Amino acid sequence: REMVALSNKLKEALEENARNTRENTEKEDQGIEKFLLTLGIASPVTKSTAGSMFHKQLAQQLADFLTVPLKRSHGAMALVDVYCIFNRARGIELVSPEDLIDAAKLFPSMGIQMQLRTFESGTLAIQSSEHSDKEVYKRMAAMTKDDQGTLVGIGVSDVSRQLDVPVILAREYLLMAEDNHILCRDDGPNGLRFYHNFFQQEVTLGDFFMSS
Repeated sequence: REMVALSNKLKEALEENARNTRENTEKEDQGIEKFLLTLGIASPVTKSTAGSMFHKQLAQQLADFLTVPLKRSHGAMALVDVYCIFNRARGIELVSPEDLIDAAKLFPSMGIQMQLRTFESGTLAIQSSEHSDKEVYKRMAAMTKDDQGTLVGIGVSDVSRQLDVPVILAREYLLMAEDNHILCRDDGPNGLRFYHNFFQQEVTLGDFFMSS
């Protein structure tokens, strides 16, 4: 039952991501396809060949495979995207969502500079050790002013486009920035927009970015 639920959740996330980012996805897919043509997985790890070491060997193979894609994605990728490109590279030797998650959970214990991250909404992502939430917040805060210094609202599509991340992660970043009092929301006639937060005056951007 849990396997079916997880598979359905991944499928729903993929469909939503595809609907919201069709134009960006087409461009990304072209780049991914070129990448996969040059770096496929010649000998995919399988349960029959690896036995009890399957998840550990799969974790290493996954980490090796993600080195370039993570750099292209600024250090973070939604698990649904990882699931797609990794299985495409493996050909007919597909891995299940459960095996992919179990393998990713082993990254820290194996000394791999990546981690599986679960956002508050339940969205899963794989991040490199170089990824910085604070850097993301800084970039989004800068987006709330135009070239003339006028305050503007930003939405999921704006963050997705300017940070070059899928919609599913752009939404998580905005919600995180709101939780940390960097941005505040306005759910109006033009949809959900986020603005510079003037209501939390005692917590300035400088205070937040200087804290550890």
